[in-house]
Amino acid sequence: MPAIVLSTGGTAANGRCRSRIIVFGSFARREADRTSDIDVVVVRPDEVDPDDDAWIEGIDRWRRNAGAIAGNDIEVIEVGLTAAVEKLADGGPVWDEISRDGVSVFGASLDRLQDLINA
Repeated sequence: MPAIVLSTGGTAANGRCRSRIIVFGSFARREADRTSDIDVVVVRPDEVDPDDDAWIEGIDRWRRNAGAIAGNDIEVIEVGLTAAVEKLADGGPVWDEISRDGVSVFGASLDRLQDLINA
């Protein structure tokens, strides 16, 4: 599946800012088949309220549209930038997998997320 399908979410969620999109799981490991879902982390800029109606609708619209194009369900974990950096550092099964297998398809790579917090 072309990365462009997933990367269109970078500005689709909110025209005012850019998110980061990281694919993990079987698609990132290139083990997916036609029935696999696509696991995605959308890293929201900290200045965007997670309860912002436009943000929520933008993410949902992107998920539906990208899923329709790809032909696979898309499972989204949405998290703020600071929280993403903390979760990647602290670990846990899902975040260890994201750290190990995650592929950035839009925005800063996983390695650069920490730099963004310290800037």
